[in-house]
Amino acid sequence: MHPVSSAWLIQAVLLIISILLRIFVARYLIIIFIMTPGELYDYGETALLASVPKAREIKKNMICPVHRRKILFDYDYTDAGTNVYITRYCCLEHAQRVAQAFKDAELFDNIHIENQQ
Repeated sequence: MHPVSSAWLIQAVLLIISILLRIFVARYLIIIFIMTPGELYDYGETALLASVPKAREIKKNMICPVHRRKILFDYDYTDAGTNVYITRYCCLEHAQRVAQAFKDAELFDNIHIENQQ
């Protein structure tokens, strides 16, 4: 048996990486160039790419007037659309204000305020 040379191993790894990169790039090029902007926004991943930075900006600018705190939120997408979950908040009133701001900005399809214990 011949020992495997490191040059051959490096070439094999680079070939696998280039194939995976081509698949990844091709997938997103198809998504970007074949879909209309409306369809692109309906696609869960790209809708979140557009919505989450705007939601973070809203969150950053909305501080509870009573407690001087901000909310924390998580997000995902399902068949029902994009979802945001307000997970941590100082008071329910502030969480509802932030949820209303998300709703007014039309960032997510579903907005949930999780119960705190």
